[in-house]
Amino acid sequence: MTGPGNIRGETDAGAAIGANAGTPLPAGFPVSPTGSDTKSVAIAAALNALLDTARVETGIYNASVDTLRQGLVQAPRAVDATDAAGAAGINGSGEGFSI
Repeated sequence: MTGPGNIRGETDAGAAIGANAGTPLPAGFPVSPTGSDTKSVAIAAALNALLDTARVETGIYNASVDTLRQGLVQAPRAVDATDAAGAAGINGSGEGFSI
């Protein structure tokens, strides 16, 4: 018996589960504070460097989540295609054979 979360024999369910795998990180970051004194400028520069790195890393992570989802969606469909090709080969295996 199959049901939610049990994808044995239900490749459509497996693809649906795969499409929802992973959680992307939010790409929005706050603007760092500014100031005119030397200490505020140094703090703002450090925060901006941190935020720039976080933006890049978040983009890489989110791209990985998207790739993971695509793979998890395609895997069950590849199983269906392979099964169909195997069945077609078996169905046609007796063609052209005579006794």
